[in-house]
Amino acid sequence: MTIQELADLVNGSVVGNPQTAIRGVSEIQSGLPDTITFLANPKYKQYLSRTKASAIVVNDRALLFDKPGIVVENPQLAFALILGKFSSYLDWFNGIHPTAIIHDTATIGK
Repeated sequence: MTIQELADLVNGSVVGNPQTAIRGVSEIQSGLPDTITFLANPKYKQYLSRTKASAIVVNDRALLFDKPGIVVENPQLAFALILGKFSSYLDWFNGIHPTAIIHDTATIGK
């Protein structure tokens, strides 16, 4: 996914390269390259300059400094929509995993 695709999803404005690839999400304080994060609570503002996330969702363009991002009215709501987009890529396993260890006396419901 690109920042532009995510901005379109949340009706936001892109700051920086709209073709920047985003492969997941992360917390702002432990942001990882190729991920997107967000700032909604001012107490986390201290992490803006240090996060390694490739993009940040904010409500004020000035908060981005030189970083790529998406500007929206409600960053928390926008990030929830973005999370939903990435969670659809998860491959959920249904049943008992072949590597699970289950004690002989364990009782498992239906």
